[in-house]
Amino acid sequence: NSTVKVINVYSDYSEDKFDITVYFNGCRVNDSAPSAKKQVLNINDSNRGNHKYIINISGNNVLNGVINADEKTC
Repeated sequence: NSTVKVINVYSDYSEDKFDITVYFNGCRVNDSAPSAKKQVLNINDSNRGNHKYIINISGNNVLNGVINADEKTC
């Protein structure tokens, strides 16, 4: 249950030396924010250089009250 982002993926300046994998598997997300809904994932890779985040979404994931996915939010 959350009123803000559920997964906020970022790293500090020294973490640009390898890829990082994030798993989202069988999760239930309930957004109870009274105002504008938030995205579930926030991924900031602006300082990753040639390396990247690998996001694995699998299983039975249920999202309630969050914004709808689009081409920018996936």
